[in-house]
Amino acid sequence: MRRFLVLAGLAVIVVVGAIVLLRESSPDHGQSMDTMSGDTMSTDTMSGDASMADEALAEGMVAAELGDLQILAPFARASAGANGAAYFTIRNTGATDDVLVSARASVSQAVELHSVRMDDDGVMAMMPLADGIPVAAGQIVVLAPGGLHVMFVGLNDPLTEGGSVSLTLVFRDAGETTITVPVGDLGAGMAMDGNTDGDATTDSGDN
Repeated sequence: MRRFLVLAGLAVIVVVGAIVLLRESSPDHGQSMDTMSGDTMSTDTMSGDASMADEALAEGMVAAELGDLQILAPFARASAGANGAAYFTIRNTGATDDVLVSARASVSQAVELHSVRMDDDGVMAMMPLADGIPVAAGQIVVLAPGGLHVMFVGLNDPLTEGGSVSLTLVFRDAGETTITVPVGDLGAGMAMDGNTDGDATTDSGDN
């Protein structure tokens, strides 16, 4: 009986040890809540955005400079419905926060600032940003498919590959600047896509 209890105890120790080893080797082990949270950008993500902005600068993809703000690498996708969208990167090199409060373009009946978020039913849906898009001092904000974007609501004419859109961006403090947004194919910006885990719900399928 005593021998049986000793063997049972050894078995428990082996099982517990195996569990600990599996937990330590798990890719999620040690991951911070900031990285796991969908509302918080991890340090790795911020470094990646900075690298992308540096590459855009190196390739001369600065569309406009407005005070301490730089607008980098704008693009749009050819439209497949009644709406369209524009994407770009904003880099704030100054020490003061700013906000992209609105945008204007003659290509559509309305122009809105949007984000893609999960609604109460667990479906990814576009949300208008009435308060604009904050651009904190020293930070980079990326507008990309599946995330933040400028929405062209009710296109007057389709966005066609090889064309361009004149887009005026209005910032709270820096003022206004107009950029030319080249239109690519339906898959333009694919390397930046995938910021969400589901399909966005839109009026036309464009985001």
